[in-house]
Amino acid sequence: CEIGEADFYVGSYSFGDRTRAFLKVQDGCDYKCTYCTIPLARGISRSDTLGNVLENAKKISEKGIKEIVLTGVNIGDYGKGEFGNKKHEHTFLDLVKALDTVEGIERLRISSIEPNLLKNETIDFVAQSNAFVPHFHIPLQSGSNAVLKAMRRRY
Repeated sequence: CEIGEADFYVGSYSFGDRTRAFLKVQDGCDYKCTYCTIPLARGISRSDTLGNVLENAKKISEKGIKEIVLTGVNIGDYGKGEFGNKKHEHTFLDLVKALDTVEGIERLRISSIEPNLLKNETIDFVAQSNAFVPHFHIPLQSGSNAVLKAMRRRY
């Protein structure tokens, strides 16, 4: 592969003939689960800047689209790599709170979030939000602690 390293982030969104847009805010993963090739294929966890995410959300709103689905490889890790480092300059909760204020967007959805990264504060905020749909897709690989440990999952 001619790509040596994936250590930067370029914000993006997509829309078409549907009623919603998909706004990618994060890419990559730092987890090293036994079965997964995402860290090799997608690179390290990195995020779009909060300012750029809000700008993209405003552009989506200006196109008359009323719903945004937030996407990412490991969306709960949002903020990591935002400024080229491994620190979280902003958290997923910061992102959710900021997007809740974008005018013209009536519905916001969170595509999928790891169980260990979904915090009570985020659940509480979404529960009282006017824009966020009160639904979480939480991928659970197994209900067995032994299997999860063998998979090197973080929950």
